[in-house]
Amino acid sequence: MASVYVCIFLGGGQFLLGNSNIFSIFIDFVFYFKVIVLIFIFIFLRANLPRFRFDQLMIIGWKILLPLILSFLFFYIGIIIFSCSGN
Repeated sequence: MASVYVCIFLGGGQFLLGNSNIFSIFIDFVFYFKVIVLIFIFIFLRANLPRFRFDQLMIIGWKILLPLILSFLFFYIGIIIFSCSGN
């Protein structure tokens, strides 16, 4: 999962933001370094965060995350509508 995440979201083996010829021999090293860092983060979070029961996860999803996401959605829709109506 970490390697898929690196390929899709973190630029694969690219070093920084560009594709430089100087760093072209380090593409595999950069890729595996990113994968190892992500695996460490996954394991660290799994070990340190509390484990929730299924009913607690449902409460978090319905009573906290859903209203938060809907409020952000309406906020951004409002920004788009009011920014376009000023023309």
